[in-house]
Amino acid sequence: MTEWHGENITYGKENALDAVLALIIDDNVKSRGHRTNIFNPNFTVCGVCSGAHPVYKSMIVMDFATMYEGNGEKPPVLVRPNVPK
Repeated sequence: MTEWHGENITYGKENALDAVLALIIDDNVKSRGHRTNIFNPNFTVCGVCSGAHPVYKSMIVMDFATMYEGNGEKPPVLVRPNVPK
């Protein structure tokens, strides 16, 4: 199996729902690459992280992959509180 990966980044969204909706709509992105990543049936693994951004206040990064090869343990899950307004 060929390993594939993709990444989506969005800035300035205050919550996860707004971020995902913006990436699905993918307005002003001619290729619709963010939408393509989200709905790509080959991607079976997704990691997400959010954090503060000095200009846009917040950012969310989604990394997609076709496989995850760990050390036999479950992948880590990190939950952080929402970025302060």
